[in-house]
Amino acid sequence: MYRVTGKFVSLSAVSIAVCVLAAAAAPAQAGWSTPVHPSAACTPASGLNITRNTAGAWLLVGSFTQSDGSAAVESCTSSDGVSWSGPSMIGPGILPVVAVAPNGRAVVAFSGLPPAAYNIQASVRPPGGNWSTPVAISTGTVSASALIKMDGSGNAIAIWPTGTASLAANSTTWTPVTTLAAKNGTQGLAVNSTGSVVIGYRNGSPDETRAVSGSILGGLGAPVSLGGNYGTAVRPVQVALNDAGQAVLGWVTDDYCKVVTRTAGGTWSAPTQLDGINAEGVGVAIDAAGNAIAGYGDDEPDVHGVTAIYGTKMPAGGTWGTATLLSTLDAKGHVTVGGDAAGTFIVAWLDNAGNVEALTIPPGGAFGPGTVVGAGGITQLIVIPGLAVLSIGAGISHQSIN
Repeated sequence: MYRVTGKFVSLSAVSIAVCVLAAAAAPAQAGWSTPVHPSAACTPASGLNITRNTAGAWLLVGSFTQSDGSAAVESCTSSDGVSWSGPSMIGPGILPVVAVAPNGRAVVAFSGLPPAAYNIQASVRPPGGNWSTPVAISTGTVSASALIKMDGSGNAIAIWPTGTASLAANSTTWTPVTTLAAKNGTQGLAVNSTGSVVIGYRNGSPDETRAVSGSILGGLGAPVSLGGNYGTAVRPVQVALNDAGQAVLGWVTDDYCKVVTRTAGGTWSAPTQLDGINAEGVGVAIDAAGNAIAGYGDDEPDVHGVTAIYGTKMPAGGTWGTATLLSTLDAKGHVTVGGDAAGTFIVAWLDNAGNVEALTIPPGGAFGPGTVVGAGGITQLIVIPGLAVLSIGAGISHQSIN
């Protein structure tokens, strides 16, 4: 529930032939496993969108190319991260996102294909059952990306640029919640275990970053303006939320990276502008105590093609510290940040050699150098109790934490 992904990441079951992912947790910094691709049958055309519940059930969804050249959303499942079943057909579409409840109930949302006019589609799979026939939960969302999250009871919320919808754990009927006015590709979503929700997005007019708060089943409040934007760059707003109701939100203008925090009572802070003048990507996370972290990129004007990666922390009730250089000026950016309730934080980025580097910071630890995980861009970082998983070009890598 404390996971947040950075730029170019979406959320959010993985095939690792060398170990069992549900193994007992090892100390932090135990090392990332060698990236391994799923079997050919369970490798989608692009990206590896994965999730895992607390019971150890893994689920992978992706857009798979069919024999006639069309795209369809399919899924693969695993109980141990080694043996896989599937793929199972869900329906024609692209850009799938997925969440799975503790009891194994899964919900997927994706962008449909004509004649569905690219509406956001959704399908539900009960524990031990089959995927339901996809239904449209939106209208007029041309080739838009959705996000989906679940709370600890299995209630789900999906969002897309123009709206949101919720699905109770014991229901098959989606309920519209509210209308958004987000620029496509800027929306961010965080949900905690009790069902509280924070949505961040870039509004069109006036051009500002906004937050909407509420709960999955109780509805959402009015948007709150957090700060202005500049220029035309469209980048995802990143949000993290803990079970106490404290939150952190980050966004990037054409020039700067900005972060705000929210108290458990719902009051947002004024924006803090982080060091750097050519911001490129940001990720944020917060632990159960309210300690927060931000990782972000800053394009270096004197070194063509290089984006320096920085990290900064904010202790619970404190202020943001001085930024620390993490990448030794060898990066391309694509910053991704995640964390868990216990206070383990992970910052990952793409270096100048095309490798993904990751820094794992144990609770109370300090910034340090990154470790090369493998080649290729970052699709996803998820952090769950005892385990962190990176989906990258070279495949899936994991690391035991705490």
